[in-house]
Amino acid sequence: MATSRREYIFQNIAETLATMRVENGYEYTVDEENIVLIHGKKDDSAYAEPVIFVYPSRETTNFEKGEKGKDYNELEIQIEAYIRGTRDTMNANINKMLADLKKALGADHTRGGYAIDTQFLSNDAFLTDLTGEKCGIVLIIQVDYEHAYGDPYNL
Repeated sequence: MATSRREYIFQNIAETLATMRVENGYEYTVDEENIVLIHGKKDDSAYAEPVIFVYPSRETTNFEKGEKGKDYNELEIQIEAYIRGTRDTMNANINKMLADLKKALGADHTRGGYAIDTQFLSNDAFLTDLTGEKCGIVLIIQVDYEHAYGDPYNL
């Protein structure tokens, strides 16, 4: 079965996020089994924090960019990271997680050679409950990539 360039991009994101480990210079260690590629919401209670969910979002084809004979795609991806702490540490924890995500995803803007660029569009922090013990950060990135016109499997 063939693998699309888009799928390779998602695989690269999961592999990249799995490098987030304290021993690699990050603030958090994210276990590989706690990086979840899904196409819809899933109960996060089955995972130990930190846990990261990666959701495909809107994708558009930009007809003004790219080479002749290719589809130039602008893919938005939502990354949700959940972490724990106390009311006193939440703000710092959110900032550390956002820094870790940007550091990891910014290390290779080409997503292993399958993309043209990766851009950080926006982020938003949130509490999941009023006790303040669990919070998260949503990071929206845009990955620009090309494939052959009408053929998402080939360049």
